[in-house]
Amino acid sequence: MRLEVLRHWTTKLLKREITYYDYVMFLLRRIFVKMQTTYNTHLKKVNYIDRSQGKEVGVVILTGLYPITWDVVFRRVYEFSGNFDVTVLNAGGLNREKAIRLSEEFGFSYLEGTPNNYVALQNYYIMNSSHKIIIKMDDDVFLTNYTLKNLLDAYKRLREAGFDIGFVAPVLNVNNVTYYHFLKTLDLLSEYEALFEKAIFIRNWTKQAIWLDPQVARWIWERSLPLNETAEKFNYKNKEQIDVIPVRFSIQLILFEKSFLEFIGGMVSPGPKFLGDENPQETPQNNIKLPRLLVPFGDEESMNFFADIYMAGRFIALDSFAGHLAYAPQRFYMIEWFKNNKEKFVEDIRK
Repeated sequence: MRLEVLRHWTTKLLKREITYYDYVMFLLRRIFVKMQTTYNTHLKKVNYIDRSQGKEVGVVILTGLYPITWDVVFRRVYEFSGNFDVTVLNAGGLNREKAIRLSEEFGFSYLEGTPNNYVALQNYYIMNSSHKIIIKMDDDVFLTNYTLKNLLDAYKRLREAGFDIGFVAPVLNVNNVTYYHFLKTLDLLSEYEALFEKAIFIRNWTKQAIWLDPQVARWIWERSLPLNETAEKFNYKNKEQIDVIPVRFSIQLILFEKSFLEFIGGMVSPGPKFLGDENPQETPQNNIKLPRLLVPFGDEESMNFFADIYMAGRFIALDSFAGHLAYAPQRFYMIEWFKNNKEKFVEDIRK
């Protein structure tokens, strides 16, 4: 806090132009912002195995809930990220041996941090990275031969056109915004709406079958495989097309600039995730609406919030396609479905 600002507010208080409550809130807000900015990268211990090669773009795989998919997800990243450095982020060291083994097998860098604070680990990597462009993806996202290439091409066209960029995303099949573009591109809108519901993405995610219903996720995936064949359709039908994202977006895979994260002070870290029990602050019985409105805790909330308030666009590269396995309510069902259909996820990349 600058001394002249503190002096100004103190003078106003002494002159009774503001109340004591105003003054206390002024102090608390600035203390909170200072502490939160520092906390955004707070980790007790970091283990980094560096295999980067100095590429311009860094791909980050955020591991966590889907170790069952890692061998396929990593394989597809390896096949389709030849011009990028890849780093595996493992907050809390979950399934450490498997994560380290696969990272070494595919030549990826590996970054582990404790405690299990996935937002702080992302911030730590980004703030210390030499990469100017970052592509973040979750561990249940399956790349295609056009995903990264067309995503980066779209970003470059937007940048050359003079847009400020929050992030650029591909069309993800199970995503409560881009599922609409998936259906539209593949001429599936009428069939989907006859079976499930009208495809409207400008409404709360909890009201959408694409977020809630595992049968919808399965139906979408049955029309997504083989992934590269589907990607060819997007590359052909939507070549160099870009759309604006008008609402909050689920950031299963996004491209953004390191400078944007530096500008906002990093994604707002909510703290470690607790394993084996429920975080009492996250139960429906507790009133968390007010704090969540005041502060955009989390990576997804932060990216959407700061993109909006700083008028940095959120964009979809309509010729870039990738698969996202499932949302939380669909997870267990879709993990079993993945196990039973695993071969279909690699048949398009076999030599």
